[in-house]
Amino acid sequence: MAEVPVDVTTARTPEARCPYCDHLVDAASSLDKDFTPPKPGDLTVCFYCAQELVFDAMLIPRKPAAGELILAYAQQPGLIDEITAIKRMIRSADRR
Repeated sequence: MAEVPVDVTTARTPEARCPYCDHLVDAASSLDKDFTPPKPGDLTVCFYCAQELVFDAMLIPRKPAAGELILAYAQQPGLIDEITAIKRMIRSADRR
């Protein structure tokens, strides 16, 4: 299958480990052309295990606190669909 070219915008973040899968995380990427670098409190998804994470004050990804995802999804219509699509892409990626 031919690869489809994709424009990805990336911002470097401090090196850290995903609190779920322990993979090194050192960047945040987006397919959105209006991408802005992450800020504390922003949601992200681990590229390796597809778990939702939240950037802390130092831009280190952490597990969301109880109710934090529900609040974020309630405040940002369409976010749950976007995160679900990202998680689906990550889980279906061929990582040979």
